[in-house]
Amino acid sequence: MAIFPNNPSTDDQITLGDITYSWNGTAWEIYNKPIPRQTYVESSSPPSSPQEGDVWKNTSIEKKFKYLGQENVWIER
Repeated sequence: MAIFPNNPSTDDQITLGDITYSWNGTAWEIYNKPIPRQTYVESSSPPSSPQEGDVWKNTSIEKKFKYLGQENVWIER
C-alpha cells in the first residue's frame, strides 16, 4: 500500500516505483504516466502472456476482448 504525505502542498511530488504523483491541491495525480504497450492478436485462443490493455480478437466467435492486467481477465469490447 502506498503511503502519501498527510498534509501536502500544491505541486508536491512523490515517486513510487517508476510513477511520479503530484498533489494538485485536492488530490494526487499521476505526473508521468508510462506509455502503455498494446498488442493486437487475432486467434482462436488468447495470448499466453498478455499485458494491460492488449486486445485479442477471438476468431472462433468473431469478438474482441481487452485484457485487464490487475484483474487478470479479458473483457469483451
